[in-house]
Amino acid sequence: MFSLGFGIIATILAAFGVVAKHLPKKIYYYHSAGEIYFICALAAISALITYPVALNKLHGIPEHKLGLGYGLGWGSCFFFLAAAVCMSLDDLVRFISRNMPKWCHKGDRDNLQHV
Repeated sequence: MFSLGFGIIATILAAFGVVAKHLPKKIYYYHSAGEIYFICALAAISALITYPVALNKLHGIPEHKLGLGYGLGWGSCFFFLAAAVCMSLDDLVRFISRNMPKWCHKGDRDNLQHV
């Protein structure tokens, strides 16, 4: 429920980013949504790993089948991670471009502006 609730909040922030008129405000909403999506993915991963381990250890059930919901949980985790990467893509591009050799750049790479 944690991931679902915060995922909805992040989706609302991303929608605010779409309708925002000024670029700095758009980037603020997108980055905030991306950070929340990343936290949702971490929460989902921890729950999806903990559940089968606890089921096996606590109840001692040697053979059990995980249902369709377990697979959907991993799917949602993948989409949370993909959304987090997409919402933070401009930061990733800036970080990668700073570490490239000089022959890859046309111009001065130290004068890149931050928004």
